[in-house]
Parts: sequence; C-alpha cells; structure tokens
Amino acid sequence: MGTPNSDLDFRLIVESAPALIHTGRPDGHLDYFNGTWLTYVGRSQEDLQGWRWTTSIHPDDLDAMLRAWRASLATGEPFLHEARVRRADGAFRWMLHHKIALRDERGNVAKWYGSSIDIEDRRRSEDALAQDIADRKCAEEALRRSEAWLSEAQRLSHTGSWVLDLESRELKHWSPELLRICGFDPDEGIPSTNAVRERIHSEDRAKPVEESETAIRERTSVAGEQRLVLPDGSVRHIQTVVSPVFDAAGRPIEIIGTAMDVTERKRAEEAQRESEERYSALIEVSPQIVWTMSADGLTMHTNQWWYEYTGLTRPETEGLDSIHPEHRRQLWKSWRQAVASGGEWTAEAPFRRAADGQYRWHLLRGRPIRDAEGRIVRWMGIGIDIQDRREAEEALRRTEAWLSEAQRLSHTGSFAQSLATGELVYVSPELLRIYGFDPAGGVPSRTAVLSRFHPEDRLPVAEAFENAARQKTGHSAEWRLVLPDGSMRHIRSRVDAILDTAGRATELIGTTMDVTEQKRAEKAVQESEQRYRNIFEKVGVAIVEQDFSKVMARIGELKARGVHDFRSYLIEHPELARETLSLVRVTDANEAAVALLGAASKQEFLSALPRLTTREVKVAWAAQLLAVAEGRRSVEEISLTTLQGDTVHALVALVLPSEPSGFESVLVTIVDLSERKRAEEALSQSQDALAHVTRVTTLGELTASIAHEVNQPLAAIANNAVAGLSLISHEPVDVEELRAALADITSDAERASAVIERVRAMAKRSPSAPAPLRLADVVGDVVALASAEAARRRVTVRSETLEDLPLVSGDRVQLQQVLLNLVVNAMDAMALVPESERLLEIGARRDIRDGRPAVAVSVRDHGVGLKDADLEQLFEAFYSTKPQGMGMGLAISRSIIEAHGGRLSAEANSGPGATFSFALPALD
Repeated sequence: MGTPNSDLDFRLIVESAPALIHTGRPDGHLDYFNGTWLTYVGRSQEDLQGWRWTTSIHPDDLDAMLRAWRASLATGEPFLHEARVRRADGAFRWMLHHKIALRDERGNVAKWYGSSIDIEDRRRSEDALAQDIADRKCAEEALRRSEAWLSEAQRLSHTGSWVLDLESRELKHWSPELLRICGFDPDEGIPSTNAVRERIHSEDRAKPVEESETAIRERTSVAGEQRLVLPDGSVRHIQTVVSPVFDAAGRPIEIIGTAMDVTERKRAEEAQRESEERYSALIEVSPQIVWTMSADGLTMHTNQWWYEYTGLTRPETEGLDSIHPEHRRQLWKSWRQAVASGGEWTAEAPFRRAADGQYRWHLLRGRPIRDAEGRIVRWMGIGIDIQDRREAEEALRRTEAWLSEAQRLSHTGSFAQSLATGELVYVSPELLRIYGFDPAGGVPSRTAVLSRFHPEDRLPVAEAFENAARQKTGHSAEWRLVLPDGSMRHIRSRVDAILDTAGRATELIGTTMDVTEQKRAEKAVQESEQRYRNIFEKVGVAIVEQDFSKVMARIGELKARGVHDFRSYLIEHPELARETLSLVRVTDANEAAVALLGAASKQEFLSALPRLTTREVKVAWAAQLLAVAEGRRSVEEISLTTLQGDTVHALVALVLPSEPSGFESVLVTIVDLSERKRAEEALSQSQDALAHVTRVTTLGELTASIAHEVNQPLAAIANNAVAGLSLISHEPVDVEELRAALADITSDAERASAVIERVRAMAKRSPSAPAPLRLADVVGDVVALASAEAARRRVTVRSETLEDLPLVSGDRVQLQQVLLNLVVNAMDAMALVPESERLLEIGARRDIRDGRPAVAVSVRDHGVGLKDADLEQLFEAFYSTKPQGMGMGLAISRSIIEAHGGRLSAEANSGPGATFSFALPALD
C-alpha cells in the first residue's frame, strides 16, 4: 500500500509523462486524463470525461472505434485501435489507442487504464518511403532511356557512376555524384583506386574485386552492397552494380559501375523493421486473433494466439476445420463476396477452442490494404471472442421475458422505493399477489404495505428500511404478513441501497419471497423426521445405521485408477475387504438391533462392536463389499454371535441410497432367521424322507427292468461258466479260449454289481452330496435302468446327448431320480397310444439361462399331452393327472432342480404328447 508521498510522486509522474494517459470505470466512463492529454487536445478534464472525449475523434473513425471499445467492455479483453484525434491547433493526427483492464480478486473488471501514442509521423514516413522507392524507379528508367539525363538522374537518385580500365587498373571516369557520395573533393579530380579502397569499410574491401571477377567470368552484371567510412567517421551504405566491357576479340577491357547512396533507405528500412518488430510483437502477444490474407483471399497468416486458441498447426490453418461445420459454407461465401467487392468484411462465426473443444462465437473483421495505385496487396483483420458478449446479450434479451415468469414460479416479488419521497415507485405483479393487493389498484402506498405486516413485525421492518438507507448496506430478514382474509404468510425479504455518483443513497430496491409453503414443508420435514425416528426405534426389525462415505471414496479411487472388475480385484487383493471394513462407521442402532445382539443399551452395543465383528461377519463383508462396488443390493445370510455367545442366524440386507449424499447414512436391516432355520431343517428332513419314499416307489415300478438288467449279466456268467467247464474237459485244454471265458465272467459280474449299486444308491436314504458331473452320464444311467421297462411297454427310447457338454454341479442320485421320474411319467402317458407311436426322446444340449451358460435335459413323449389347466397345477403337491398317482413326484422333482439352481418346466407339444425339461447352470 503506497504512502501519500508515493501517491503524489506517482501522480506527478503520470502528469509529466509524454504519453497521453487516461483511466476509465468498468462501464467505459472515462474519468481521468493526464496533463499531456489535455494539452494535446486543448481541452479540460470536464470537457473530456464520460463519453465527451468522443468529440475529439475524427468523425470517419468514431464508429469503428466505439464498436471496438464496446467489444472490449463486453469481454474485458485489451483494447487496441488506431484513430485520428483533433490536436489543439485543429489538425487531425493518427494515434494508436491502447487500454487494458485491472481486475479485482474475483476476476471482475475494476478499472481501465489507457494510453494514446501519436503515430502520424510514422505513417507519413511509410508513405515517404514508398514515394522514394517510386522516384528511384523512375530515375533508373530515365537513366536507361537517355545518356543526356545521366547527371540529373544521378543527382536525383543519389547514384554515381565510374569506369575502371582493366589494363592500367586506374579509374577513367568518376561522376560528381559519386565523389559526393564517397566524400571526395570534386576539385581534386578522379581519386586513385587506393584512395577509393581506403574509403570502403575494412570488412567489405574484398567485395568489389569479387564482384568484378564474377561479372567478367559470367559475362554479366553483378549487384552488391558495401559500406563506406567517410573521413568524419560517418558510415554510408551504397548499392553497386558492375558490368564488364569486352573488345572485339572478347577480352575484358573495362568495368563500368554504378553506386547508389542508400543510407537513408537503410535507415528507413531499419526504422521500418524496428516498427514492424514492435507491431509484430504487439500482434503476437495480443490475446485475440490477428490475421492477414493474400490479395486473392486464399493464403492466410495468423498470430500465435490463433494457434494456441485453435490448436491447429500452420499447414492445418489453410482449411476451415476450426469453424463450426454448419457455418463454414456461409462464412466462406461472405468472405469471397468481400474479396470480390474489395470492401470491408464483417462476419460472426463459432470457432472451436482447443482447450475444451467448445465452439465459441467470434467477431471477424477484415479490411483491404492497398498500394499507391489503389490495388489490394493484402487483407488484414482480427477475430475477437464474443461468446461471453453474445451470451450476455442473449441473457439480457431473455431476462425481462423470464423475470415475470421466474417470480411467479419462485413466489418472489420485487420493488423499488424512492428515499426522497419515501414511497414505492415500482412493485412487481407477484409482489402484489404476495401482499394481497389488487393489481388493478396500481402501486400501493408505503403505509398500506406496512399495514400488511404482522403487528409485532411492523416496527422492526420500518427500522430495517431506515438502516439500509442510512448505512448504505443491504439487509435480509424473515417477516410475517397478515392478509385481509386473516391468513398468515411468511416472507423472506432482501433490501439494498442504490447510490448516486456522489455516494448518496437515492433508492432502496428489494425482493420478497413467499416462503409460506417452505415453512410448512420444513415443519412437515421435522414431523417426518420425528416419525422416522419413532419407526426406526420401535420397528420390530433390527436396523443399524452406518457411515459408508469413506468406503465409497476408496471405491471411487479404485474406479478412477481403472478398476472395474471388482470380483477379480478382490480375489487378487483380499486385503481390500479388511481395509474397507475398518472404514465403516456405525452411527446408530435401533432397539431391536440392540436386543438382538444381547446388549443392555445402545451405548453398550456401540462400544462392543469389535467383539461383534466375528470371522463370519468379516467373511460376509467381502460379499457385501462386492455388491457395494457394483452398485447393487446385498442380501446375505450370516451367523452372528451375541454378546452372550449365542449364535443367531440372520438375513442382512444392505441397500445403497440413490444419492451420493446419502452414503453417510446407510441403513442395514437384520432379520433373525433362527426359528426359520430350525423349521427349514425339519422341513428338509421331511422332504428327504418323502423323496426317499418316491424313489423306492419308482424303483418298485421298475422292478421288471431292474430284474432284466441283473438277469442279463447273470445269464451271461452262467453261459460262460458252462463254456469254461466244457473247455476243461477237452484235451489238450485251449488256455486262450478258457482265459477269454473267464474274462467275460469277470466283466459280466462287474456289470451286475454296477446295476445293483445303482439300485442301492437310488433306494438308500443319504444326504445330498453335490459334485461336478456330466448330465450325459446321468442320461445314460437312467436309459440303462429303464430299458427293460421300456421293452416291456413296447416304448422306443431314443437318446441324443453331446459328449462335450460342460460340467454341472449336483447330486448324481437326486438328478437320476428326477430324470427317472420324468421317463416313467412319459411311459405312463403313452400307455393308451398305439405301439407304433410310442416314442420317447431324451436329449441333453447346451443352453443359456439368465445370461450364463447352462446344460438342458429334455424328455419328450408322444402320449396324450397336457391341458392348460394341468400346466397351471402340474408341479403342485398332491396334484396328479394319473388316477393312481400320489401327486408328489413332480413337486419333489421341481424342488430338487431348484435346489440345484435350475428350473423344471413342462409344455405341450405342437403335435401329440408333452415335453418336460430342466436346465442347470454350467460350471465356470
């Protein structure tokens, strides 16, 4: 922060600066001009402040300057523009005007600082240089036309001539203008070659010899540049041309040369180069697009800002890729029209910004640059990002249209009060509705408005308005209104003071929002929260409230690192379950949860959490964590241990809230399944017993088939034994034949044993033992068991299974029971069908169930079929389509298949008969 003296020093520096310096407010109101400005235009501060400075701008330049200035005000971008200013003597001179914005800590424009530089001499110098070049061309042309004009042409063009005799190596001719250029006295005659050589800069002395030798060797003229150092130490730049002269024999005899004094041109070129470098640097650092085009409007060059903004390379700039596709054709068309007409070009189009890929609107302006003859030599232009300005203008156009509707929807009214009269000067329609006034009655009085406030609020309201006007600060508060019908409304009011240029409060403006419904909603929320707490505490289901925010943050970190398959990740990183379990924080538990886990109080429950987190809970958490990571519901059966050491079988359900803000309050419900578990175990035992009875019954029906299966190997054993005895009685004994007979006896005995083992397994009552197996083997077992029965019933059995079917997990005996039951039912269904039509088809194939690979087995008969009524009740217990049936076979079969994770179904064939099938999930 500067001291008063430093502020004074700064003011003195600004006032004494040779530059024309000024400042302005954020809205463009210029409020200060330094003494140099005032002296330059011959006017006072009061004559220039605000927008009155525009009267000093040339009328032809004013519109363009104002457009550029308003564009900078809208965007906050620096202002750079050339315009003529009327000097105190009435002459208009070209000036370069530059303004930059000073922003506050929030990024808003707080002040504009500007300067103006007189560039009239620079522009005239550029014009003079162009004229000089034109004069030189005319002089050179005149020199070529007539020898008579040589002396005058040399004087006008600052060009001298000389002739060197190659035989004597002496100068034969040296023009007066060349003597002047080289600083020799004309009265002393032609200087010697050594004298001339001494006048050439030491670094350039070899050039004349080299140029002459090249001219002779190539028999042509050679141009070059050299520096002369005159006796007074000054340096002159000369441009030389040497030409050889040959005799009739082709031998070089002379060198004719010219030397043009280009010192002033060099200085002008250097000044122009420095000027161009300054302007080029200014253009390059300009935070807007500056471009030039060739005269035909096809080849473009741009400043660095273009490449940074669009992200294009120089070769890519030739195209229109950065322009929005919908605007390319129209923009190109308008540009070609401008090039054809030669007039100034103005257009607007959206350009893609490389930083975010967003298309932003730009104002494009271009003007032709012409030579002395009026021909266009190039185009120059700028592109200004006006996206923010367009959005601001569009927002401004929409604001008034939206204001009334927005106030109606938000129940917000607005008003303005004059502090001079104390009366309201404006009230919105919505404010009249809130206060219960008739819109047709116009603006109500201040007294009428105050009378609508609750009696207890009237005095505080009046004091609040007075404080806002006196302290020039806004205030907000909530008040109560009492309408004429006696109803009460709650409002939230905001009032601010409007200050004039002198800092005096002239008006109060404010808004009033009807928050009656909000108040009612808040009260309802409070009541709802109380009801929720009552339900939470008193409901019979145990509920634990947990904070999952840190768990979700950890999962979010993993997802950000590219982890999506959390099942595989948990297998590879089992420590994640332990880590995240420690991040779960229990915040509350209801009475049912406290009682279920054997705690005397909620405090005891919360303090005993480490003891309640048993190994079973940690194992179950891994499955819950996977569900949480995948965003789905988790329902797990867990064995919990109470504080007394009792085991509770519980169903734990966890559902994440839909909003991330709810992760701090995740409700976990715990349902005690202990009684149900005991009931399920009793039911399971009953079902096992019933299933055993069903198997035995089914085996009874297949007694003939079983007997046939056993008799076949027994008969074979007997026959092979007789054959063996016969072989022994012969001399000599055929050992190989005897060995083959004994091998057949062993094979048939094993086959008989396998049949008996299958029957024993079916009849045996034993617990389920799931294991990986092939359903094709199960089909083969059942076909073998039922083959004799099928032969007895004259049923043709056709089996079709694939060998490469995937494995399933199941109890082989239980699945044999299901398939055998379906086969026997199918035979029963074809009992009344002609023998030629009794076809039973059993198949196993690949299938898809719930989007996962599965194996399906089907049993298709050609019997009496099924009715729609049968399909609805077919799998219900004690329902049978057979007069002698118990109605338990299909019910038990379905329960077995469902216990294996599959489904048993039936459907009527399109022809005769029905098809029963079941599908089991394949092992991964």
